[in-house]
Amino acid sequence: MRPPPLQHDKQTRQKRRMEKAITNAFIQLVEEKGYEPITVGEITERADVGRTTFYRYFQNKSQILVHLHSKRFENLNIAPSTREDWLSGEAPQSFIDLLTRAQHQGRFKSIIYKMGLDIGYIQHLIEESLAQHFATKLQEAFSETEMKTPMPIVARSLAGMFSWMVKWWVQYSPEYTPEEMAKHVYSLMASIVREAVDISDEHYIIHE
Repeated sequence: MRPPPLQHDKQTRQKRRMEKAITNAFIQLVEEKGYEPITVGEITERADVGRTTFYRYFQNKSQILVHLHSKRFENLNIAPSTREDWLSGEAPQSFIDLLTRAQHQGRFKSIIYKMGLDIGYIQHLIEESLAQHFATKLQEAFSETEMKTPMPIVARSLAGMFSWMVKWWVQYSPEYTPEEMAKHVYSLMASIVREAVDISDEHYIIHE
């Protein structure tokens, strides 16, 4: 049985407050001492919550990092919202801005190197979250019947390509500007989607 609307709203607000307290404490600790040395005990102490509360929302500190990435995917509109945007290959300004900050601050590279043994596990979870984000946006823009390739396969292909290219660019700093890198990433995304969707009767524009 679902809780009454008012009780549900109260529970939702409580959940958001707890998640925010925990994630804020995590971010502060990462900025102070890096990712790897942080313990759950330090996070709960900084957030002023009990361990039971922590484990109600997160399995471990890695899950906090994945949660923050998931929120960022939504806030930055990583996935296009309309079929026209999916097919155009035009990168959103929010993504270009993100790459610009990463290039100047070096923050992403620093975090990658400080994840220690958790890096493979975290990257896997982030890719899963990104694939789910892409799948949700694809379902909003296209119907299952017009997909020549199943949506889960398309979403995972997009997530794998996207995360690999961004990680490669951040870690090895190739000679591409944020604008150029964003253009290449979204052009490839559009190519994958155009190949997966039956658009034989449609006209679309590829932005040069």
